[in-house]
Amino acid sequence: KNQIFVITHSPEFVNWANLDGLARVWLNGPDSQISQISEEILAKNERAALVESLRDPRRREVLFARGVALVEGETEEAYLEALAPRLDIDLDALGVSVISVSGEQNYVPYLKYLKALSIPCKCQRDKCPKGIPDEWKPLFTYTDSEFEDYMKASGLEVLLEQAKDAVGTSKARWGRYCGEKIDITKVPPKHREFLGLIASLPSR
Repeated sequence: KNQIFVITHSPEFVNWANLDGLARVWLNGPDSQISQISEEILAKNERAALVESLRDPRRREVLFARGVALVEGETEEAYLEALAPRLDIDLDALGVSVISVSGEQNYVPYLKYLKALSIPCKCQRDKCPKGIPDEWKPLFTYTDSEFEDYMKASGLEVLLEQAKDAVGTSKARWGRYCGEKIDITKVPPKHREFLGLIASLPSR
């Protein structure tokens, strides 16, 4: 009585700004588990940074994901999403979301949020973000250089120039073009490795 259950994957439906009001129900073998964020999990500045980041509806996919791949920017996000199906990795079927945290300072708030809700994740960037506790460093893989520099070092400078000519300077469109057009035999090894790690995330 006086209870309504709504089943939805719409990130617009939940009150994403009220992090303490979010709970996640998931299966652990035959048993149901409930995970929730407690007030002390996030420092005040971390909470503010995460709420600000979640203003972007695209990032609110993290609220419904079974697994999450965190990357730093829009270029990497769009690139990996476009590349995954070409490597026979169905992110939607796996329930995995690729999320741009939009700056290295935002990794910690996301990682604390995901840990509290028992959502498995992997992260990739050029180098270890500042202030990352040792317990989370094993979640990261590194390209050792920015996206454009790593692609050039992998012999893909022509593809980058083609992307700029085709779609302009939009980071998301640029990354998507590269993911859609890259020769599969020339996918840089660290990108291929990271997508393999994403595909093997446990489903919860």
